[in-house]
Amino acid sequence: MRIAYLTGTYPRATDTFIQREVAGLRSHGMDVHTFAVRRPEDKQIVGPEQASERKRTGYILSERGVPSNPLGLIQAHLSLLTGNPGRYLKAVSLALKTRQPDIKGLI
Repeated sequence: MRIAYLTGTYPRATDTFIQREVAGLRSHGMDVHTFAVRRPEDKQIVGPEQASERKRTGYILSERGVPSNPLGLIQAHLSLLTGNPGRYLKAVSLALKTRQPDIKGLI
């Protein structure tokens, strides 16, 4: 089974629950890919577990707060849209319904 785990900032010293959950899923043979919107600051990497997870995690925004790979992000959306339009549109609808009610939430 392949699982994508998305969070705001990962990994951080305070994310021990998430790190244990991801490690547990991986130990049961699941293919877990971690993604975060933002990369954690260096001071939040306090041990080898966080350092290892940071190397394995994909980040949506660069350290400057802009998309790390804008073209890749667009291509991924188009691929998902054409591959399974119904599922993609349901996900977009859910994201819009559950977002924060401000411009940052919309973006």
